[in-house]
Amino acid sequence: MNEPVAWMDGQGNLFKHPDHADRGQTMRPLYLEREWVNLTDNEINDALADVEWGELLLTVICLTKLIEAKLKRKNYD
Repeated sequence: MNEPVAWMDGQGNLFKHPDHADRGQTMRPLYLEREWVNLTDNEINDALADVEWGELLLTVICLTKLIEAKLKRKNYD
C-alpha cells in the first residue's frame, strides 16, 4: 500500500508527517498516491479479442472503452 503524502488535523491544517502536529491531534492521511500499472500484452490482446471488427469508427470507440475499463480495474481495484 502506498504512503500518504500529507496529513490533516481537526482544524484543517496540513502536515507532511503526522508527528509534525501537536500531540493528541487526530490526523487523517490525504492524497494517497498510487503507482500507475500498465496493461500487459496479454491484457491488450484480450481487449482486442472482445472487439467486433465492423465499421472502423465504432471499432475505435469500442476499443478505447475496453482499454479504459481494463485500466480502471487494474488501477483502482
